[in-house]
Amino acid sequence: MKKKLLVLASTFPTSADNIQPEFVKTLSHILADRFETTVLVPHAPCAPMKERVGNLKVVRYRYFLEAGETLAYGSGILNNLKTDRWKWLLVPFFFLGQILAMVRLLRKERFDHIHAHWIIPQGIVAVIARAFVKSPPGLLVTSHGGDLFAMQGKLGTSLKKWVLKRADKITVVSSVMKQYCVSKLNIDPDSISVVSMGVDLKAQFVIRPELTRNPLGLIFVGRLVEKKGVVYLVRAMPVVLSRYPGARLTVIGDGVLKEGLMAEARRLQVSDRISFLGAIHNSQIPGYLSQNVISVVPSVVSASGDQEGLGLVAVEAIGCGCCVVASALPALKDVITHEVTGMLAVPESPEDIAINICNLLENPDKARRLAASARDDALGKFDWSVVGELYGNLVESLPVEGIKNV
Repeated sequence: MKKKLLVLASTFPTSADNIQPEFVKTLSHILADRFETTVLVPHAPCAPMKERVGNLKVVRYRYFLEAGETLAYGSGILNNLKTDRWKWLLVPFFFLGQILAMVRLLRKERFDHIHAHWIIPQGIVAVIARAFVKSPPGLLVTSHGGDLFAMQGKLGTSLKKWVLKRADKITVVSSVMKQYCVSKLNIDPDSISVVSMGVDLKAQFVIRPELTRNPLGLIFVGRLVEKKGVVYLVRAMPVVLSRYPGARLTVIGDGVLKEGLMAEARRLQVSDRISFLGAIHNSQIPGYLSQNVISVVPSVVSASGDQEGLGLVAVEAIGCGCCVVASALPALKDVITHEVTGMLAVPESPEDIAINICNLLENPDKARRLAASARDDALGKFDWSVVGELYGNLVESLPVEGIKNV
């Protein structure tokens, strides 16, 4: 008989055509091959309260009137709070709804393990809810970056430390995150494993020889929020176009900065060479990546301290045969080695982004060589077959009864 696993997350695709990130769903499906898996996530307007999604049981909890349940989806909780200040009123209801739902599940079924995605809020909820059951399941907490690097004030830091010291095991998606946990939060390094999320590099994000790759095509994929640094890529375009007038940038993604970025492109008189396509379904992204030669990941550290946990979008681009130009942030260095598996540019520097792009456009053989090297490297590190096995082993190693203290 399979052991029972409860997965907690802030977002989960609400339908087959939903454009929410799918890494929680994909990993949960993989883990369901080894564990009887239930996923507990917030409700969203029009989403079913309970459903079977493949081999997963999905339970959604209510936390407000249905039309107002808008905290967790879209651009993500942190960006939703920044954009609509009134949504802070939803936060206590969100926590309470999740705690009550989790306690009900833990009392109704005997779960052996819990996997909480994000320290805040799911990690907090898991620690509190376990205090209300006799034999609390072992707890694995996974941080994806924003939850660790944002909220760096005294309260946020105390909450993160409180959760992580009560988890039985911790995973972070990059080495810089582990360093942060050890140096800033005083967490035992032996309790932390660096295990990224995965990418399907064997069936989905693959090179598609039937598609024509534009030799001057550039692409960005991601949310249009501050930490993605898209404004610096837009500002790099005048320099790129001065040398390669035929270059074209495709921007895929939506977010609070979209209108401002389009206005900046008009101000710089490059709007006719940049296509803002908005958010598209995940299944369409590989096709767009396969039609461009360079994927740019111009991420920065935001004013709040938020930054990339890893940058799997770079791995997705690598899988499709793009050469990547990325900001030289610590997390992205886990994916890109300069001049070996891609190019690293100075963060917040349009000039350096442009120099690196032009270097590759001028040397297409180099771009192809770096792209091929990057794909070979990524297959051994980031494919779901590798990542899923690591997470399965970590969950299996959790204690039958975890730490119980608040």
